[in-house]
Amino acid sequence: MVNVRLAASTAFLFVVSCLMIARDEPKGIERSLRQDIGKEQMKTLMKAAKKKLVKPDPDILGVIINTPKCGTAGLTQSFEESFYPCLENKKNITAEHVQYFECAEGRGVIRSHDLERGMEAIKEIRTDAAPQQCLVVTAIRHPEHWLPSLFLQCREGNVLCHADVSREEYFQRYHDWLMFEREMDKARNTVREVRPILLKAFGATSLESEMIKVQKNGGYSLLENPEPEGVFKNCKLLFLRMEDHERWPSILADVMPGMRYSKASSRIDKCPKTADHYKALQDYKLSEEEKASVLGDDPDMREYFSAYGLL
Repeated sequence: MVNVRLAASTAFLFVVSCLMIARDEPKGIERSLRQDIGKEQMKTLMKAAKKKLVKPDPDILGVIINTPKCGTAGLTQSFEESFYPCLENKKNITAEHVQYFECAEGRGVIRSHDLERGMEAIKEIRTDAAPQQCLVVTAIRHPEHWLPSLFLQCREGNVLCHADVSREEYFQRYHDWLMFEREMDKARNTVREVRPILLKAFGATSLESEMIKVQKNGGYSLLENPEPEGVFKNCKLLFLRMEDHERWPSILADVMPGMRYSKASSRIDKCPKTADHYKALQDYKLSEEEKASVLGDDPDMREYFSAYGLL
């Protein structure tokens, strides 16, 4: 009896896996499984598996407005796959630096690193008469892990991705980048122009207070009080901490039933030639000189560093 139950359980999990890949092609799955299990048993398993693969509610908008290098690609991919099928629609959006995906059953996905333009896109997609429900997602990452990733996205870092360089030269170029005022201005702008304004729009009093909630909740906080008549009317904000990314699948599923997290490829996967150097850079501690260069006189950057105990 135990073996029979184990076999049935294994078959069920196999069917679920196939459904996640093939989605709306049950006939193809049926053909592939017919050789392994009986026809009636297969129908029963297929029916049960479809019930397990619940989709999020129809007519809902997923909005990723995020600081660069804080899990944006994986979050966008997660919404696309959960709202399947989705197709990028460039005609209905005039805002620049925004991606919009039109999905099944009235769902949609907006992605942007620019808060102002992301808000413009929301206005274009939702109607005043019947604004869609929406889940806005943003994330935060430890500064000493975020900066190396941001560095490798810049021109200099892209060159290092595939270069034959020593560990010493790799670290020296990172130091030089940290000390370059123009590059640090860009880094400060990416922080200043997204997270602080977005959190405030949903009623957060400070980053410190939200990080206390994030710690208490095991990696996230959920803000549900946007301005009643503002752009984010009828929206919730999910604030995630990247250090808890292993919990993101369960967090997303709890906040939006039917949501499935899909992890994007990592920097190590993209740059295998210098992967060991990058891993070492993730453990690098900023010197006081480097820290001062990154912070400048920016209060939002200082609040960010303070939230991680770096001041």
